[in-house]
Amino acid sequence: MQKILNLYPLPNVPGFGPNQNYNYSNSFSARHPRREDILRVDYQLNSNNHLYGRWVHNNDSTNAPFRNFPGPFGIFACSSAINFKGGCTQNHPGWNVSVNLISTITPTVLNELSVGPSHSLSLAESVNGNVSRGANGIDMQLLYPLSKDESIPDMSFNGLSNVNFAGSYLGGTPWKQANTTINANDSLSWVRNNHTFKTGVFYQRSRKDQPAWGNINGQFSFGNGPTSGGTCPGGPTPALWAIR
Repeated sequence: MQKILNLYPLPNVPGFGPNQNYNYSNSFSARHPRREDILRVDYQLNSNNHLYGRWVHNNDSTNAPFRNFPGPFGIFACSSAINFKGGCTQNHPGWNVSVNLISTITPTVLNELSVGPSHSLSLAESVNGNVSRGANGIDMQLLYPLSKDESIPDMSFNGLSNVNFAGSYLGGTPWKQANTTINANDSLSWVRNNHTFKTGVFYQRSRKDQPAWGNINGQFSFGNGPTSGGTCPGGPTPALWAIR
């Protein structure tokens, strides 16, 4: 056993900076099940009118660990180099309905009418409140008191050469984005001898709800100061910190 340990040392990091020598690394796994249902109906009303419709429903759900910006889902949520137990989830359902009516008015005149609403939703949030003040034992006194289920502030650390500190960007957590679009299109075609004339109208209504990216509970940035040993021209490097 002693020889094995000498040949294969336990996971450690002997140094810092760009030339870090890791002898162990791992990658957290994620679950991403997806389901899509499609239904199409065709109905011949009469010899001149054909009606058909399509319904599409998607169910997309993901459970993944926290990752660096822009996060595991690419939507600025659950973005952190520090992993919180349980990770985070994203639900991304969506549906679309399309109804089409093709009418042969005369042998040379054809009308096509199409109406279709659609809706998509992205909802990303932490699991069991793992980024809340209460779950992380943060009870510091604040100027404006917050409940224990509120998210912790974003924090970043820098100022030391060749050292990259882990930070977080939780400003977009929870993230809720919804998009509803309604399309209506009507076109009329007329064949005259060797020519085809076409005209029509198109209408679209689109609404999108999206949250702001900043963390409503604050952002803290810390850098080196007089006690860190760093200097700059003209004297010691002053302490650098900011609260937003």
